[in-house]
Amino acid sequence: MLQIATSFAQQNPDVTVNPTMGRAPETMLPELNSLVATTRLPDICYIFGTDTPNIVASRRVVDLTDATKDPAFAWQDFQAPGRLAATLNGRVIGITSVIDNLALVYNRTLFAQAGVPEPTASWTWDDYRNAAKALTTSTVWGGVYPTSGQEDTVWRFWPMVWQQNGKTLSDDSQRATFTTPEFLRALELLRAMAIEDRSMLLDPIAGDTSVQFANGLVAMHITGPWDLSSFESLDIGVAALPAFGESHETISGADNWIVFNNDVDRVDASIRFLKFLTEPAQDALWSVEQGNLPVRMATEQTEAWKEVLAGSPGLQEFVDNFGRIQHTRPQTVVYPAYSSALGAAIVAVLSGEKTTAEALQQANDVANAALSAANTPVRR
Repeated sequence: MLQIATSFAQQNPDVTVNPTMGRAPETMLPELNSLVATTRLPDICYIFGTDTPNIVASRRVVDLTDATKDPAFAWQDFQAPGRLAATLNGRVIGITSVIDNLALVYNRTLFAQAGVPEPTASWTWDDYRNAAKALTTSTVWGGVYPTSGQEDTVWRFWPMVWQQNGKTLSDDSQRATFTTPEFLRALELLRAMAIEDRSMLLDPIAGDTSVQFANGLVAMHITGPWDLSSFESLDIGVAALPAFGESHETISGADNWIVFNNDVDRVDASIRFLKFLTEPAQDALWSVEQGNLPVRMATEQTEAWKEVLAGSPGLQEFVDNFGRIQHTRPQTVVYPAYSSALGAAIVAVLSGEKTTAEALQQANDVANAALSAANTPVRR
């Protein structure tokens, strides 16, 4: 980022850019919520996509809709899932900062040793389950699932609902949907793998699932492009997520740059900087450094990105995966509580503590309580 900021300053001597480090994921939202009540706001802030609705509710975030209509911004060139995640109630409230998605990464050596055919473009979740059983031995797990109960647990689950045309939040954003058949079917499949088949490693340590895969202890891992550099010693393949029916829909982990409404000049300078930052030349540099995918489609044509592709087996499959994204995570101010309720249910079911129906009903009640509290007018 420092290199990009320096380059921008050279071309825009009237603007001073002071890059600063952010906060840890678990403290970012609380600290920002505290800051919005003060006058000490930064001009631009990186924020997780799931936290964006909460911060936008403060009304101190700049509406960037008009800025993105400027042809020079080339908003339609941004990856569609990123534009979707940056749009709330028809308004553009952020500019894509990081974008990625989930796919099925598998160890080709372990597949060959077990005599199991590799995943195909038509693989279903039943195929995935059957392969996991066949791949599991005394030293190897067929699959792995993170059971920290945090977002690492939850965002892998959303595509399994969308693939069945299920909803992750009611249309009016007032009610949870955890007790619908789509949630039951998806969680039942995972429960069967964990409890009945014993073909899926349950890892409670956030981020540790990739370590288990890199060490050759897991044959299949649902993860993103940021992990590929950790798997260089393995012979890996990358495939679309297994499907319910014919849908291989996946999920984008799009995050945003948001601009705070300090004053007109600072807002103008911030928009100019974000336009520069996301232009293909800078996007290629930023994406490569972060291990993520191009924010803009034009970036895919740069020589810098082509060099990255040539040295990163499987990366092109993640780029192709953008075409399989149709939804974004529930855009609600209570998403942290909403996600936490579902995460707890998934962990309870996979550990055998509760039945699928019981856990999802409890999660639904907790989520509905959070939604109700958020939608209840405050009496003064």
